[in-house]
Amino acid sequence: MKQDAALRKFDRLLVWKVSRLGRDFREMLNSVYELADAGVTVVPLKSPTGPINSSLGKLLWAVQLWAAEFENDERSEAVKAGQARARAAGKHVGRPKAVFRRDQIAELRAQGQSWREIADELGVGVGTVRRAFRAVTDSDMAEAGASADDALDACQNYAKTY
Repeated sequence: MKQDAALRKFDRLLVWKVSRLGRDFREMLNSVYELADAGVTVVPLKSPTGPINSSLGKLLWAVQLWAAEFENDERSEAVKAGQARARAAGKHVGRPKAVFRRDQIAELRAQGQSWREIADELGVGVGTVRRAFRAVTDSDMAEAGASADDALDACQNYAKTY
């Protein structure tokens, strides 16, 4: 967005609320100043602030940005408190685990399939496949006394021969 602003592809940026510009006061203020320097006027629809290059505008922006940071912090604390309550109640917090046959990964890899091909066949992402493979080989290798990196290298070298 800032590159497009520097190229003067637009001259106004409409935002719903000032808090949508960033996470904290400094980040939001820097964004507004950078856009103003590029000739872009930031217009928050839910809070009238005025242009940043006037004295009153600077004051209004500072107050709005402080309030936005406060709002973001309050929201973050509420989410963390809710997650802590859920964990204390024994509920799962976060993304559900992908359900697939993790034992197939080593077999498919030994057959020469790439990580992408394995992921597509199992219906999950490449990162999920690699993490699952590493977890399986960590537990298997811990019993055998070898490292997961050795197993991963062995599978990769085996796959390269095909």
